[in-house]
Amino acid sequence: MAEGAAQSLNPYIDRAVRSPYPENAWLVGSAADIERVFRSESATIVKNSFARWLSTVGSCEECGATRQLQRAHRQDCARPKLVREAAERAGRVGADGMLTVGVKALRVAFLELHRDDAQGRRLRCLCRTCHRAYDRASGASAPSAAPPA
Repeated sequence: MAEGAAQSLNPYIDRAVRSPYPENAWLVGSAADIERVFRSESATIVKNSFARWLSTVGSCEECGATRQLQRAHRQDCARPKLVREAAERAGRVGADGMLTVGVKALRVAFLELHRDDAQGRRLRCLCRTCHRAYDRASGASAPSAAPPA
């Protein structure tokens, strides 16, 4: 493991959840519907919130490369799964069975789910090549893949 790779994500989450978000936007639908709508926003949140962490780690945890570094979710906590879990935690189910969640609450819950857990960090620092290999090995779909129906 590269030097600095064990650094916790928690300080970066603390900073990101304090960022001002508008409180007047709401999403309504199933957790899967909300995940599809929030998919690109969740990628942006991960990219922006953990950019400084990525530069602090500085090298790929697999091969040691220092170029084209990316954030890779651990195999047991893929981004779509975390978005659905955040929607369920931050939202409420109405009488019609639909989940209603505020965008600010969803963003904060999504970030909170990135906190270190018993297995360690939920993100890995990987170079582009290792990230692709990691996703193929885990059976994860490519980011450009169509969302499930």
